Amino acid sequence: MQVEALLKLHRHQEAHKIFQKGPSFDVDSCIRFFGPACSAYLLTIRAQVYMAAGRFEDAVAASQRAARIDSSNYEVNEIVKRAQAVALARSNGNKLFKASKLLEASTAYSEGLEHYQYSSILLCNRAACRSKLGQFEKAAEECTAALNVQPSYSKARLRRANCNAKLERWEAAIQDYEALIRETPGDKEVGEALFEARVQLKKRHGEDTKDMKFGPNMVSITGNESFRHFVTAPGMSVVLFCNKTCHKKVVLVMEQVCKGFPSVNFLKVEIEDHLYLAKSEGVSSIPAFKIYKNGSKIKDIPGNNRELLESSVKLYSR
Repeated sequence: MQVEALLKLHRHQEAHKIFQKGPSFDVDSCIRFFGPACSAYLLTIRAQVYMAAGRFEDAVAASQRAARIDSSNYEVNEIVKRAQAVALARSNGNKLFKASKLLEASTAYSEGLEHYQYSSILLCNRAACRSKLGQFEKAAEECTAALNVQPSYSKARLRRANCNAKLERWEAAIQDYEALIRETPGDKEVGEALFEARVQLKKRHGEDTKDMKFGPNMVSITGNESFRHFVTAPGMSVVLFCNKTCHKKVVLVMEQVCKGFPSVNFLKVEIEDHLYLAKSEGVSSIPAFKIYKNGSKIKDIPGNNRELLESSVKLYSR
């Protein structure tokens, strides 16, 4: 079975995706057609997928049902014990963490990891304890271990980025923040952290940062180089193509919208000065908005429809 093979290779994210796409099975029907041993086996696979995904209570329920069907099976009973131990460890750890008992919480998560060392949830939770204790190096390592198991785990990536920022590893922090801003361009926390990391890296290189500013602002494009810099950068850019004398109202619309999205780039291209940009970007009429995300054009908005502009920015910046 492909899911079981992926679990053994610790490719948990792939296993979970394939499991979700696969057909669901009714346990009672499965017992009638294939017998109790096969049904218990399928339930243990389900329990392991749930455990890998951090759905520990569901893992306990699936494994216990497998044990009721095939109570003499040693492997089934071992999975029940593992699922129960991991679920209890997370529950205890979370209670201790909320009570600010960080060392005790870290110990509780460690106990769970003794039973299931590839739990990205427990690794990330233990990283949270270590980060709050100022152990940023160890916390970053835990997050990396969690991401090795579950590459799309955004919480672990953000936590690692923050730890690397605390350690002044600006390049590593920027790499993670950029990956996160690609997923959610409108995230103010990530956008601000990415901006600060870039400022610090420039300072380390002796570059001038006095003109750098984070927050709602509209940039007037001065040429092809600056245009490409913004629209190909990680995250999202909203570009207004307009006439400098005839479209003052639509410029005001854009200025109002940009206040709600400080992590999104808002650019203004005055076509009198940059006709070649309008042509290269397929602008057939003005005013017109175009939305770019991670270097690709994803939406055209004609005219000065503020509602459509605002709803589109909100949709694509998630």
